[in-house]
Amino acid sequence: MSHRALSRAKRFARIMLVLLGALLALHLALPDGMDGTLALALCTANDTVYAKGFNEIGYFRVRSGMKGAEVQHLLGEPLEETWIYRIRGATGLESNLAFRGDRLAEINLYDTAEIHLREAVVGMSRSEVIARFGPPRKRIWFYTSSPRRICYRERKVIFHRDEVVEKDAEAYFD
Repeated sequence: MSHRALSRAKRFARIMLVLLGALLALHLALPDGMDGTLALALCTANDTVYAKGFNEIGYFRVRSGMKGAEVQHLLGEPLEETWIYRIRGATGLESNLAFRGDRLAEINLYDTAEIHLREAVVGMSRSEVIARFGPPRKRIWFYTSSPRRICYRERKVIFHRDEVVEKDAEAYFD
């Protein structure tokens, strides 16, 4: 291989490395990743509904250890809040109570060990649920939703007690 051909090959390799690095940085910078962003752009059924006050910059600023009041200051009230009393039961699913506003809207029981939650009644207030079952071990604040749940951006913040332990941003497809 001539010196000139070797020089071109090295230049091509450097350009490819820079391009791959730029693509990786873009993938990491996009909340849904590059694959999720592209897929959502192509999805004609994307019907993401955002909570009032939600914005991606505020969501980006949410960090582990933040208190609920700090998250609300950045993002406003969530659309829905799910309470989990026992983490990963025998079925591998988490039974949960879902609130919209101050009222219990859904009861999802997957684990027979949580038989006591069967006493929950749709329409109960948060304070009634806490008085009856105590505070949940884990809470999930949902800042997005979808009427059809086919193709949408999912943004949630996960708390243990009143501290952020994780946030989850992804493109949801069903």
